[in-house]
Amino acid sequence: MKEEIRRQNLYYLEEKPIIELPFLLKALLIILCFALGGSLLFLPWYIVLILFTGLCFAFAIVFDPFIGVILFILTTFVHFLAFAPVGLVRYQPAVITGVVILLCWFTHVMVYRDLDVPRNIQLFYFLAFVLCFVFSVSFHQYDSYFHVLNLVKVLILYILIVILVKIKKQVLIILFLVLFLNIYSATYGIIKQHYALGGEVFKRIVGLEDNPNYFSMNLILIIPLILGFFQYYRSFWIKVFFATIFILLSSAVVFSLSRAGSLGLAIVVLFSFWRFFVKKNKFLTLFVFLLIFLSLIPFLPEEYWHRIQSIVNLKDVSIRGRIDGFLVGLQMMIRHPFIGTGIGRWAYEYWPVAITMPYVKTKFSGTAHNVFIEVGSGLGVFGLIVFIMLIYSSFKNYIIAQKIFIQRKELLLAVISDALFVGLIGFLSCAMFAAAVNLKIFWIIIALSVVLKRIALQLELEK
Repeated sequence: MKEEIRRQNLYYLEEKPIIELPFLLKALLIILCFALGGSLLFLPWYIVLILFTGLCFAFAIVFDPFIGVILFILTTFVHFLAFAPVGLVRYQPAVITGVVILLCWFTHVMVYRDLDVPRNIQLFYFLAFVLCFVFSVSFHQYDSYFHVLNLVKVLILYILIVILVKIKKQVLIILFLVLFLNIYSATYGIIKQHYALGGEVFKRIVGLEDNPNYFSMNLILIIPLILGFFQYYRSFWIKVFFATIFILLSSAVVFSLSRAGSLGLAIVVLFSFWRFFVKKNKFLTLFVFLLIFLSLIPFLPEEYWHRIQSIVNLKDVSIRGRIDGFLVGLQMMIRHPFIGTGIGRWAYEYWPVAITMPYVKTKFSGTAHNVFIEVGSGLGVFGLIVFIMLIYSSFKNYIIAQKIFIQRKELLLAVISDALFVGLIGFLSCAMFAAAVNLKIFWIIIALSVVLKRIALQLELEK
């Protein structure tokens, strides 16, 4: 009889609801609520409202950490500081938000004990990249940690997506959210230029970014996805919608007057037509693409045409500066092969090296203008190798995922895998002319390669 009662007690203990929170979490919630109520006695009402909203989001994230992914993407993309006092910039609210979300996720794991890290070689490369980053930063002094915190922000974004995005629905939510944010950024940039908002005429569209190269690269990485959706959906009106978005984003890239963006746009459009729209005679795609491009030349802005022509003009100051930056960056890697010169320290480390190289004409430079030179000079040769392996593993993940999705008739996910694969090709073409290791959408696409391969392998196991 006693043995039967003991078994029943064990049964009921095992059947305790998983949503039941530990006593400490309950106590913390009660204390925070009392503290928030008491803060009305000495804090302004709007501060209390912000704190209350943050508390609500924090506990929502504890119950469903995927909410934190959505919140962090919004925080990093929208740049709320553009509409806030300048003094708030130094507090890096996006980084603080990311750290809080990570703490909420950690609390969720402690309560529900559902830690599930995907098995993927890319995570090893990511960890090695983080270690190179931490090692390099610890050995260099910084007047400002702005660039370091920007990289920390995208690394947090990668971690959140890889660990918390697990199903097809969540992938679609993230992609459509990023698509919406880029549409908003392009529209805002075009309107801002047309009406000269802010009291001045803007010659180059930057959208929500502060750099036209970053702005155009964000759009380029998402354009293959738009063309993929255009090919996948059969509804006429949906096709009209995605065609309109394609024209909008392509126009925004053109009016950003970014040479790297122009090259990337041509490459992703060509590869997208090659992979999505031509089934038999793929060489016809190249011919059609060239005809379309040649027919659009008369409608291009004069400034844009001058910018494109300067790509092959070695006497152009900007082009010559990029070549000199490449040579100086290689010299930096030779001098600092293990820890680099530190991320964000290019402007400080460039001129002492440049003045020792008589064939380098550009003696001062503010940015590397090449993501591989940026990483190699900042983190050293090993950091560059790990970064290249991160990109290589992403290509490999997308190839494996696409094959499985086609076999399992998950055609939408197959199109998404192919589109993001093309987007990475576009990134590589742009990255040869722009320092973009902090580009948010790049790290989102890198992380989604792990997620999509994970979903594909789960589908294969269900076969």
